[in-house]
Amino acid sequence: TISYKVSSGTAGTPDTLAALDTVETTTVTLTNIAGNGAPNVADIAAVNDTTTVKGLKLDKFQALDKNCNGTIETASGDVDFAKATINASPSECVIYRIDGTNTSSAIQTASTTAVSGFNITGLTLSDLVANFSAGATYVDNTAVSSGPIGAASANSTSISATMSGANVLAPQGSASLRFRVKIKNTGLPAAP
Repeated sequence: TISYKVSSGTAGTPDTLAALDTVETTTVTLTNIAGNGAPNVADIAAVNDTTTVKGLKLDKFQALDKNCNGTIETASGDVDFAKATINASPSECVIYRIDGTNTSSAIQTASTTAVSGFNITGLTLSDLVANFSAGATYVDNTAVSSGPIGAASANSTSISATMSGANVLAPQGSASLRFRVKIKNTGLPAAP
């Protein structure tokens, strides 16, 4: 049995995380060391081991809520939550959703030779108010969370939800943070 550790990183900087779904192939070759009953290298071919980076995938989506009532405007041909740019007019709302997904294998095992997933602990999903405050304001009491993560909260700097205690984001599991902002109408001409 030959065991070795694989960690995500780039050459020369192991603390730099590799992108999710990056694939790396490692070639394991046995070399014959004299004595100690070592096998004849000619009898054992090199083995290629392919590792795909898995971990936490974060996605941010948005949807239009023209009436600021928490209902996404899909009847008018607008899409549900999307990553693409949406057009919102002053006094309309945008609902944001941040998803965190554990992309590791659904199979969890202590075996070093089997595909194995892992739990994610201590997860915080958050968005800075500064990301939207130039053109929108947070709508009070609209932050909600789902999945194995704590209750959502908002303050003057961020909207967030944090996993606590023994909660874990299991392999293939997900958690979400959702909140609404209202587009400012400052700078528009006064109505006649």
